[in-house]
Amino acid sequence: MEQLKLYNSRLDAHNTQNCGFSIIEIMIAMAIGVMVISAAILVSFGNQSMVLSSTTNAEAVAKAQELIQWQEALARQDFNLVNPTSSTETMGGLTYTKTVSVTRSPQYLTKQVAAVVSWAGDHGQALSTTFTTFVSNLENVHAPTTCNSELSGDWAHPSRMDYDFGELVNNGHAVDGFLLSDIEVHAKKLYAIAYDTPAAFKSTFFIFDLENPLAPTLAARIDTSPTTGAPALQAITVASTSIEKVAFLANAYHANFKTCKPGPACSQLQVYDVQSATLGSATASTSVLLGTSTAPYVWANGGGGQAVGKSVFYKDGYLYLGLSTTGNGPGFHVIDVRTPLSPVWLGSWPAPSIAFGTSGAPINGIQVKGRYAYLSHPNGLVGGANEQLTILDVSDPANPVRVGGFSKPTGIGGNGKVTAQLGPLLYFGRTASNISGAADATNELYVLDVAHLASTPATFLGGTSLATADSINSLMVREHLAFVLTNKQFQVWDVSNPTSIRPWTHSGVMTEFLALPGGSGVAMDCEDNYFYVASHAPLGQEKDVLSVMHAGI
Repeated sequence: MEQLKLYNSRLDAHNTQNCGFSIIEIMIAMAIGVMVISAAILVSFGNQSMVLSSTTNAEAVAKAQELIQWQEALARQDFNLVNPTSSTETMGGLTYTKTVSVTRSPQYLTKQVAAVVSWAGDHGQALSTTFTTFVSNLENVHAPTTCNSELSGDWAHPSRMDYDFGELVNNGHAVDGFLLSDIEVHAKKLYAIAYDTPAAFKSTFFIFDLENPLAPTLAARIDTSPTTGAPALQAITVASTSIEKVAFLANAYHANFKTCKPGPACSQLQVYDVQSATLGSATASTSVLLGTSTAPYVWANGGGGQAVGKSVFYKDGYLYLGLSTTGNGPGFHVIDVRTPLSPVWLGSWPAPSIAFGTSGAPINGIQVKGRYAYLSHPNGLVGGANEQLTILDVSDPANPVRVGGFSKPTGIGGNGKVTAQLGPLLYFGRTASNISGAADATNELYVLDVAHLASTPATFLGGTSLATADSINSLMVREHLAFVLTNKQFQVWDVSNPTSIRPWTHSGVMTEFLALPGGSGVAMDCEDNYFYVASHAPLGQEKDVLSVMHAGI
């Protein structure tokens, strides 16, 4: 009996223990279940966050790739269109900041482009993606523009430093009587030529170092007409390769081209090797006399300045030469200068004509871009009534063909003078119609669309008057600003809207047009963020001036 009680007691205890373990196990199981469910929920929301983050990153990558592709497309159109930009874009409540930075090589032929797209992450962290590429200038590798296409500084308040040209070239001692005609700036050198010089001063072609861009220092001077003492140089352009640097000078010395022998006093073009030019050095040179009894039949005798050199432009191994008025024979010529000191005449425009005044001259300015040459000239040139701009297809250098032209929309007056092209837009400057000094409401600056010349003529987009009887003698365009040299001033215009061209305004302040120290602006060129200007002295002073224009701070 006692044993039976003991057995039942142990059985009750065992059943109690089994019941306790079951409750604990259930509680543990429930805890594990809660943890599993919580983890599943966290993983689910985490996966959603990862998906959103991945989508955002993919969108940013796509936007950065688009920025790079756009810059590459701009470079193919015009190397100078590739410049820094910054913008924002909002998509799905998220704001992306899109930035393009550009670093140009010292040789002016390549740019490193970095496209950065940045945004704020889920927890406010700064996130970004970056793509980098290089673009190249393939337009004119031996004579690229050395002007920085990226604007910097305050061009509403430009500053100017002036140098007496006679002092610059004569060891600081004043000498009067220089008559500057053109300047060219290329790879930290400034090249200047004179139409006339003092009787006792033999040098006519000058080269300056620009290691300090604000302080030109004389590096070389060359006498281009040792036998005559009368240089009459009119225009200059410079090209360089890894082994040579060559200057091409349009020669306006009057001679009888039918009878004279080719040389500095008998040619329309002079070519100089200036790779190692020094003070007083004799450099290798050659002269080009255009044919009179053979092609191109430019037989004018040079009297009164007929058929002399007036304008030049170099591109990819070819030299484009414009002449003053010719009695007969074409005014525009293409010369092969791939071997610079052995130039070969290739072709001209228009075809020779017996009738006076249909020769295609004088050619005041030439610019060549792509397959087209843009010729600035007075009214009435072959191609259209009152035409002041003629466009030629020069893809076949031996046979230039007119494809279009432009005459100012109203009336007659003023001569075509200069052009500048940026992307699909051509900027055209001319001389004033009203030479009396009174206000002139007729435009001197025009903007044309030349994007599709193969199928569509040059299209007038807009223009502006300089408001006074002033002429445009030189013109350069950087981003949305046009830099204009007139007879009287250095001017900066906002051309971002061709239908409403206005003086540049920065931070609410209108630009200050700088009066020139000389009596007349002659020529202008640009390197980096500096403009170099040659101006004639006021009548009677005979002191020409070289000025350096730079942006305000």
